[in-house]
Amino acid sequence: MHYPTYILGGQHVHRPGSVKQLRGLANTQCRKVRAMVTCFRNPRTVFEEAYRSLAPGGFIELRDPILPFCFLTPPPEGCALQEWGEKLMEAARLSGRDWGVATQYSQMLGDIGFVNVTERRETIALSPWVKGSHNKQLSLLLQHDILTMLEPLSMALFTRVLGWESKRVSDCLELVKKDVQNTKIRAYSEG
Repeated sequence: MHYPTYILGGQHVHRPGSVKQLRGLANTQCRKVRAMVTCFRNPRTVFEEAYRSLAPGGFIELRDPILPFCFLTPPPEGCALQEWGEKLMEAARLSGRDWGVATQYSQMLGDIGFVNVTERRETIALSPWVKGSHNKQLSLLLQHDILTMLEPLSMALFTRVLGWESKRVSDCLELVKKDVQNTKIRAYSEG
């Protein structure tokens, strides 16, 4: 997936399950962390651990989505994708996680002590409604990722936190999948 980039460096840590994984990389020059927005209750603790374990002059590079997804034009009334995004953010919040936190990464990194923090945001369409073959290609890659992650990302939160029956979640996700693939719905991921 393509996510907002906050550049400061890069030893690759692939979707860490815990802060302990970062500790094993002490005194390295760089870290790369991807798609962590849904992994930790408090990403700041992950950044603090990375800061402590980096060698002087080391850096970190983060790529994370900014959730929920955005719309270039107003979505149609009853848009399942928009409703899913709202419910997903609500469920995450009720479970003690802020999945909109990626917009605060630059500030957190600066507060911890990182210097020369650079933030670069990208936008990628969720379906190939965009112009240009490169943009269409990126949108199809992102669309594939989204369609693949919908159920694993949603099922536990919607059933355990929102109290939905699993059939209701599955029915909702079928509608969301159609919206993600609908080129008339001008949705995109900012990040």
